[in-house]
Amino acid sequence: MTNVAEPTPAHVPYHLKPIDGPPPADIVAGADNSIMAGLVLEYRYSSGREYRLTFAVDQVTFEMLDSPAYKPEYAIPVSLPYYARPLREEQVLIHWMVPNRIGHVALVIDFAANSIYASALMPFKMEMFDVAEISSVTRKFD
Repeated sequence: MTNVAEPTPAHVPYHLKPIDGPPPADIVAGADNSIMAGLVLEYRYSSGREYRLTFAVDQVTFEMLDSPAYKPEYAIPVSLPYYARPLREEQVLIHWMVPNRIGHVALVIDFAANSIYASALMPFKMEMFDVAEISSVTRKFD
């Protein structure tokens, strides 16, 4: 993989330059979070990182299960608003913004293949593009 140089300000397309004033409104259509509410997923990426996601209707709680390899404060569960959209039978697209909008996560959860496909911009501008194997799917009853 080659490193791509950051574009210089003169070469940044107009629509990608920082804006003055308030940001434009979000565009969200077709979300149906009820399809994920109550599910708890545990999974491990090919890179070795392990996570647990617990879904409610209005938020997802994200937990690192392999936190000893990281700073302990990273192991604290974080709950965030999210969006879910069914793609096809047994396949769902999930999206959430990292707190303070410093990144985002998009997951395609394929229950039939027991896999999660991830594309994310994480804090500190870390890019993530990986696949995970689902190790556990349970339904949480409140």
